[in-house]
Amino acid sequence: MIRHTLIFIIMTAVVWFMVGCFSKTSPDWQRSGFNNLEKFKESFLSGDDERATLYYERALTEIKKSGRLDILAKVFLTKCAVKVAALEQEECSDFLQIRDLIQDNAIHNYFEFITGNFHNVDIRLLPEEYRAFFKAFTKRSIPAINDAVGDIQFPLSRIIAVGLSVKQGISDSTTIDFALDVASEHGWKKILIRYLEAMKILHEQNGEIARAEEVQRWISVITANR
Repeated sequence: MIRHTLIFIIMTAVVWFMVGCFSKTSPDWQRSGFNNLEKFKESFLSGDDERATLYYERALTEIKKSGRLDILAKVFLTKCAVKVAALEQEECSDFLQIRDLIQDNAIHNYFEFITGNFHNVDIRLLPEEYRAFFKAFTKRSIPAINDAVGDIQFPLSRIIAVGLSVKQGISDSTTIDFALDVASEHGWKKILIRYLEAMKILHEQNGEIARAEEVQRWISVITANR
């Protein structure tokens, strides 16, 4: 008997989104939906918004063929998560439109997590790699947050954690450096620029004007003639 396995995890971005083993007879919508979602993430993080939009719409088209609202919800949350990683304002409006139709508590829990509503989060339902970060965050301990972020293995998941910390104002230059290192290694230009901008703001707030000016020069060099 041929086994068909599709483990939906948010790979790198959300830890439990669409990673799995596809047999040769897996439905086309599964393979195409997964592939387009991965291309969406890569394009978005790299700063190619036009391609990102195209791939995201293709992923939605394929997933909708199944009628699986739980999977569709995870696609919506994937988009929300990468926007958190990019320090963009995101209310997850697409997910909210189907929220009352979703029965999976883990999905609702993840929504609360990536939107920063930590008081509504059940740590037991979080992807395991976020649990130490969540504990540190609830203690509002920046050193503990940095230790936890450094232990997160998936690159995009690490940046999501940094994004949550920066957006909540519980971070320092070490926290931001984690995101810069990952973005640089993977060539995620949008992410690199966003966290350089965050680093510049941090230096300005700390009265470190010379350092802020250095970061601005760095930004100017890599954004020239985009």
